[in-house]
Amino acid sequence: WLVELVNGSPACTWPKMKGLHHTWFGGFLVHFVLAGAWLVSPFIVILGCFAMARESYGASMLGVGAFFLDGLSARRALCCASIAIDVFLGPRSPSATTSVASFVMYWTGFLGLLLNAWICYGPMRVPKTATALKLVQDYDPLKYYSGGVELKGALEDIKTEGSLFGFHPHGILCCGFSWNGIWSKRFRELAGQDSLYMIDKGLREDCSLFKMICDAHGNIASLTKKNLLKAMAEKTNVAFVPGGFEDATLMEEARHSTAIKKRTGFIKYALQHGCRVHACYTFGETDSFSTFTGLKDLRLKICAKGIPAVSFFGLPSLPFLPKTDIKLATYVSKGRNGND
Repeated sequence: WLVELVNGSPACTWPKMKGLHHTWFGGFLVHFVLAGAWLVSPFIVILGCFAMARESYGASMLGVGAFFLDGLSARRALCCASIAIDVFLGPRSPSATTSVASFVMYWTGFLGLLLNAWICYGPMRVPKTATALKLVQDYDPLKYYSGGVELKGALEDIKTEGSLFGFHPHGILCCGFSWNGIWSKRFRELAGQDSLYMIDKGLREDCSLFKMICDAHGNIASLTKKNLLKAMAEKTNVAFVPGGFEDATLMEEARHSTAIKKRTGFIKYALQHGCRVHACYTFGETDSFSTFTGLKDLRLKICAKGIPAVSFFGLPSLPFLPKTDIKLATYVSKGRNGND
């Protein structure tokens, strides 16, 4: 079944797990895998760099720099240089100055960094497969929430091309955007199977585990000006979260807010390309996590560097997962264009 999954066979089924379809535990597994991939991926790099720092005289920390570079070529060059330096400086065997534990830790960290670089910046690509979507929809993340998940509003006004969907608010895990957008069977039926879902470039391209999930989905792209304008020119529907990490930084439990004042450039692009704009707001998103709300100015400055400066707590047993006792309801507005 694993080979079938990778190859995208529609007949792929996980043995003895059909009983989890459309159950709370099935929804929990989807949340655990997706949120875990988001959280674990950066730590593979960070922990690998720290594991090698002593023996490499700190040179291993160069690998973290790839997160802050824009171009793929620049990130590839930095990773290649970092790997070459790590190989040159790495211990060849345990010695009087390098214990067995340090030797093992160094090369384990190195393998982790090498694998991450291969997945993120190398030729490896997980093929797009309908099986990935079907697995998520069958295990049904909507069942995770006791209050339910609903998609409402002017659904009859959604068209399959030439539309831009701005989802608000970001929250912590973009629950509304994820379950009523990216992975939603209903939304995909309304907006078209070829619709693009654009997310932060660092998350899409630099987080190895999450990148493989995005590759398998097939319609998740990096949110860049180039990608956005290209999609608009081709009249491809695009859904994204305009507030981004700033939205997440400003999140307060049970308080509705979204960062949009300085993020209206997409409206200009939509007018230039004749695209219809739908506002999509998810009620219940701000109830999904409790958040730290202090030091707002400092956290916004950190956020401006592309680092999500958030501290949150959700499910008591697994704080990185959202609370279950909430209701998510995403309302889609009528489409507006320059003539409205």
